[in-house]
Amino acid sequence: MSVRKLHASAAGVPPRIEVRNPAGSVTIESLEEADVLDVRVEALDAAAEELLDRVEIDVSDTDPDRPDSPVLLRIAVPERRLLRTPRFAVRVSTPAGAAVQVAVASSDVDLLGRFGRTELTGA
Repeated sequence: MSVRKLHASAAGVPPRIEVRNPAGSVTIESLEEADVLDVRVEALDAAAEELLDRVEIDVSDTDPDRPDSPVLLRIAVPERRLLRTPRFAVRVSTPAGAAVQVAVASSDVDLLGRFGRTELTGA
């Protein structure tokens, strides 16, 4: 299956990460001494394969006027298409202490390592 990747700097303040993935899996691993964000989104079925180019992966400064503001990583995968829910595997490696917000419906979620504020919403 096809994969989308992103590699971005996250030096300084631990980043904020927001992931929305209705079906499949989400794995976020925090690594001590890391200063980058590595993102990998893999299509797990034919429905996801068709929509992989519509996966939103965005990295931005939360407040460009403040040099000490955290980087914000947002990942949002498309939802239902023609009565089929596409399944994606989302994997993120992040510096330790990242604030994480994950929203899923029928996805497995694994958080590995040390995180800051963590919020998980599931159905």
